[in-house]
Amino acid sequence: MKILIVDDNPHWRQIFRCLLQESDTVIECDNGDEAVGAYALHKPDLTLMEIEMSGVSGLASGRR
Repeated sequence: MKILIVDDNPHWRQIFRCLLQESDTVIECDNGDEAVGAYALHKPDLTLMEIEMSGVSGLASGRR
């Protein structure tokens, strides 16, 4: 399973990565723009994304 984690706080990304370490692949992004590209490249099965991030919000990224 591929999981994309998008959060501008590196500590939260680390917590999620530790919880999901059984997954085959965990991809991390720190902003919405990066998430759009990572989603297109990796085609994750699940995306965990913060809604309120600096720059492009999680909602705007999800719409793209």
